[in-house]
Amino acid sequence: MATTNPANPFSTFSITVNRRELEDQMSLWITRGIELEYNGTFTFLKCIDLSNNTLSGEIPREIRSLTGLCILNLFMNHLIGKIPEKIGDMQRLEVLDLLRNQLSSSIPLSISILSFLNHLNLPNNNLFGRIPSGNQLQTLSSPSIYVGNARLCGAPLKDCTTHHPNIHGLNHEEDKGGFTWLPFFISMTIGLVVGFWSVCGTLTLKKLWRYAFFRFIDDMNDTILVFVAYAGYAKLLEGLKYWNTRRFIVLIEQGKSISHMGVFSGQQSHRRVTSGQP
Repeated sequence: MATTNPANPFSTFSITVNRRELEDQMSLWITRGIELEYNGTFTFLKCIDLSNNTLSGEIPREIRSLTGLCILNLFMNHLIGKIPEKIGDMQRLEVLDLLRNQLSSSIPLSISILSFLNHLNLPNNNLFGRIPSGNQLQTLSSPSIYVGNARLCGAPLKDCTTHHPNIHGLNHEEDKGGFTWLPFFISMTIGLVVGFWSVCGTLTLKKLWRYAFFRFIDDMNDTILVFVAYAGYAKLLEGLKYWNTRRFIVLIEQGKSISHMGVFSGQQSHRRVTSGQP
């Protein structure tokens, strides 16, 4: 039903449609024998009560244009989506009741600037993130306002840092449509399982492939061992060359001469060492 000011039937201040009395035409009302059809913004609207119906869909963003609205009751419906981000534009709002819907968003920060808000009821939705604080919300400190929203945190509920270290990041990422970790880990796990059994299952069922695989592993091991052995042999030759060079320097320092000396490569050479004196 619509309630009007008796002195001015055109200044509607209340619309109440609950207990499943909602009809298709909400903009047509008959008051005191006068047919009123509203096709624009309800400038003087003070109360909207559409509770306990089967309303579905999202809360219209345009509802923020009802700057004179004091009471908004939408509880016990099937509303989805977000609480309007700019709900703080409804500066006269005193009562906001969204109990038992299917809203899935964070609580807008702008709700904290509603200085007249004295009744807030958001239980049993799918709200997530940090509960805004400040201004009038400081007086709404009952946890019952937010119960039934498992991913909400912050006063008056559990602390976000202690119990939900990533809840703020989750809020930001989901709200902005950005990267989320859960699908990533799920897809990575599925990929690892499928990849593992694709290889191991094939080797288990295909005998020829299994032999080829292990032959490849053996060949790879042989290649690695040869490479390691060659690298060690090269280092050994380098060490022998260094040792022979040092020995030659010592002989020169002792005043001796070498009449014949082989190449300092670690190979056996014939040397004849004579005194440096005639």
